Amino acid sequence: MKKIIMILCCVVFTPAVADAACAVPIATIAATAPAANFTDNGDGTVTDNTTGLMWKQCTEGQTWSATPACTGTATPYTWQAALQAAEALNNGGGFAGFTNWRMPNIKELGSIVEHQCATPSIDTAIFPGTVAGMYWSSTAWPANALNVVGMNFNDSNDAVNAKTTGTLYLRMVR
Repeated sequence: MKKIIMILCCVVFTPAVADAACAVPIATIAATAPAANFTDNGDGTVTDNTTGLMWKQCTEGQTWSATPACTGTATPYTWQAALQAAEALNNGGGFAGFTNWRMPNIKELGSIVEHQCATPSIDTAIFPGTVAGMYWSSTAWPANALNVVGMNFNDSNDAVNAKTTGTLYLRMVR
């Protein structure tokens, strides 16, 4: 009888476990981009079953390997270089058989943020090697055409970034 009570106590008082594979899990927050929403295509891409978007699993500059993992170092890009990277990828034969890769808008980028995770705020089983830093989006800041909204995968907040200064990371979508 004591064993049953002890087991019930452990089950009832055990904190919730994060659903996502996180570098830093925050188990008290409900999953916002659960792994069940994604289909691993086995070629370095995943399909978001909710939005229908296909994402490259690696940040640009990294290379996909079948382990699955992203190897190498993510490349920070200026705004113009990020646009050119998408064009070069597509003109160079594309990736995983597709030649319509692009920079995501802020809503699309926000759809893969996992609020159960921090540093980076993304499921690292789905998107391995993601840098906990700022990523470009194609969404212009309405108050100033020289700025765009980026996503910070360190803390899952978006922020305005100048197109003319600095470098951010890039994740491609189609």
